Amino acid sequence: MFILNVLGGLCLFLYGINNLSEGLRHAFKKNTDKLLGSRKNVFLCFLSGIFVTSIIQSSSATSVMVIALSNGGLISLEQGVGIILGTNIGTTVTTHLLKMNLKELVLPSIFFGFLINLLGKRSLGDCFMGFGIAFLGINVLHEHLWMLRNNPAFFNFFVKLSQAPKLALISGILFTAIFQSSSAGMGFLISMIKNNLVDFNISILIMFGLNIGTCTTAFIASIQGKKNGKRIALAHFIFNAVGVLIFLLFFDKFIYTINYILPQSGVVKKVALAHTLFNVINGLLFLPFVNGFVKMLYVLIPENKNIFKK
Repeated sequence: MFILNVLGGLCLFLYGINNLSEGLRHAFKKNTDKLLGSRKNVFLCFLSGIFVTSIIQSSSATSVMVIALSNGGLISLEQGVGIILGTNIGTTVTTHLLKMNLKELVLPSIFFGFLINLLGKRSLGDCFMGFGIAFLGINVLHEHLWMLRNNPAFFNFFVKLSQAPKLALISGILFTAIFQSSSAGMGFLISMIKNNLVDFNISILIMFGLNIGTCTTAFIASIQGKKNGKRIALAHFIFNAVGVLIFLLFFDKFIYTINYILPQSGVVKKVALAHTLFNVINGLLFLPFVNGFVKMLYVLIPENKNIFKK
């Protein structure tokens, strides 16, 4: 039954994404350029990714929206890649004026979508319903998989896995891939820190893994989408994975920098700073090369091939 519930949540998510993509495509096809600014201004898209994710505090939610917009033909691949770069920075913001609780918006979104459909505005209604159904599916997945946290064997597995430097990165990837939330992963990591289960260096490796694992949501969202959606999902993974590889090459210097900036602070504050610095530096590092990177994405996923074969 547990497996069926998880699969049902996944199906809800995919069905919602499909509805959202089609609704956006029909509702806003005449206002494409006004939706997220100029197609040529990648920096503006980068800032919008930071802003949106800072508000909703979910890089997964923003990446899903970007893929939906791309599937609907409302943004270019350059725009999508720019926004994805910004989402990684936005998700590190913990203090802000506005914060939306997506879980609380799910059922109202479905209700208003149904109501709007009854009024004859089907495209707009599909947008609301698609959004609600997609994140209803995410909530179903989260609630059923999160029950594993009370399983001692599961908890001990991750603790033991994270205590080995070579496996700490893998544990972060696995955790976020399972729970579909880097925020949940960070909460789990902080819990282990406070219980003295991991030290600072191991915590940083786990944090790197969390950033890679969060890309799985975008991959799931792109399964039934068009080629640009798949390219954006791949871009999200490459940004984070390559960023982690670069930081691993300078790992000792990165640790030294954090300790130098916060010499008297606890591990939790140091990990929070490291998380922010990693995503800011990684985003700014890739931003100047977006156009060249987009060309590479067309090579990796050409129009006549599909590397995501079912």
